[in-house]
Amino acid sequence: MNPESTRAHISALRIPVTGPAEHIRLHPGGTPGFLTDLYRVIDTQVVEAVTLTGRWHAWVDEEGARRPVNHAATAIAHDCGMSATLHGTVILTGFHPRSGRARSLSPAQLDAIGRRLASRSQASR
Repeated sequence: MNPESTRAHISALRIPVTGPAEHIRLHPGGTPGFLTDLYRVIDTQVVEAVTLTGRWHAWVDEEGARRPVNHAATAIAHDCGMSATLHGTVILTGFHPRSGRARSLSPAQLDAIGRRLASRSQASR
C-alpha cells in the first residue's frame, strides 16, 4: 500500500493571484478527494499538473489562460527553469516520481518556497 494514501491529508501551498501564499491541507494524491480539493481551491472543473522539478508539481486551471497571470507562481516556475506563465490560483505539491502521485511538501520545502515568495514580494515594492 502507498504510505501517502494512508495519511489523512498532504501539505501543499496555495498561491493566489493576489495576496499571500498559504499552507493548505489536501486529501492524498491518487484519491478522489484530492481532485475534489483541487477543483474547489482553484475554482475550476479541470486541473493540469505542471512539473516544476522532479519533486514538485504546480496544479493549475487547465483553461487558465482566461485568468489573470499569477506573477508569484510564475516567478517560482522560472526559478525552477521553466519558461511558462502560470495563471489563476496555483497549488504547489510534492511529487513522488515512482508513483506519479502528489505528496506533501516537506516543512523545509514549504519554508524555502515561502522565503522565495517573500523576497520577491519585498523586491517588487
